Amino acid sequence: GLESPFDRWTLVLRPVDPGPAFREEFLGKVESLSVVSATLFVGGDDHAALGEIGLADTDSATHFSYSVASPFPYAQAMRVVALSEGVSLVEDTAMALATLARQLGGRTLGLFTSLARMREVAERLEVLLEGEGLEILVPLRASDDPGGLVERFRRLQGAAVMLGSRRYWQGIDVRGDDLQAVVIEKLPFDVPTELRRRRDLRLRAAGEDPFARASLGRMLLHLKQMAGRLIRSETDRGMVVIVDARPDRGYFRRLADAFPDGVAIERAGLEDLPRIAGELGLGTPRRLELKSTHATIDGIDGH
Repeated sequence: GLESPFDRWTLVLRPVDPGPAFREEFLGKVESLSVVSATLFVGGDDHAALGEIGLADTDSATHFSYSVASPFPYAQAMRVVALSEGVSLVEDTAMALATLARQLGGRTLGLFTSLARMREVAERLEVLLEGEGLEILVPLRASDDPGGLVERFRRLQGAAVMLGSRRYWQGIDVRGDDLQAVVIEKLPFDVPTELRRRRDLRLRAAGEDPFARASLGRMLLHLKQMAGRLIRSETDRGMVVIVDARPDRGYFRRLADAFPDGVAIERAGLEDLPRIAGELGLGTPRRLELKSTHATIDGIDGH
């Protein structure tokens, strides 16, 4: 029943449950397998990362999991802020990015769940940051390799705002003071698809709550990966800002599972971001020196 030309059509098959095929075709043919990642566990649970391939929630004597604490001093080096509700998602995200970029001299990464909103925010930032001497780095296509843009960000020594969507949620490694803030536009829930619906039906048939077990777990895993772009070494410091954190939803209290122990989520407004950045000692030495000079000049004029 397909219409000509037939070579424009593609048949794509994806298993609802890839676990059995993975275990039979791969796991059953190796002597051992080690899975190592900084984002395997969310609140002590590895189901979001490993559940779909059947490596989680097993009582097999040949399988075990182990969580090792991070050596990074997160409690002292990291702050997480859930922004108070503002004008609109695009405007609030643009304002958060612009506020931090001015305070920090750039050094800001914006992560998005929507390409359309990312481009709208980029256009708004062009206006908000005009004359600040900061570049706004945006991928041309969703499929673009982040490597080139990240390298430009590094060469600018952080004097830029870099925006990215899903490919930027993991694998971005900018160490030191060149990256001091990550702004997350929206909680990264998976987009509903037919495949996701069928997996939810399987979980419900097994007596599980699909939202709590799958949707929420995967969102927290994505959030953990996004926040993980910030602290990349023992000496890094910075802040994560979630623009649409949905504090009115019951699962808001679970957001803490996406962050290291000792890092609390605080509610704050846009006007509080410079204060929080200052409490962490963020910003460039040059910018801090300029602020000190301006304060002295203002004092002399007022005298």
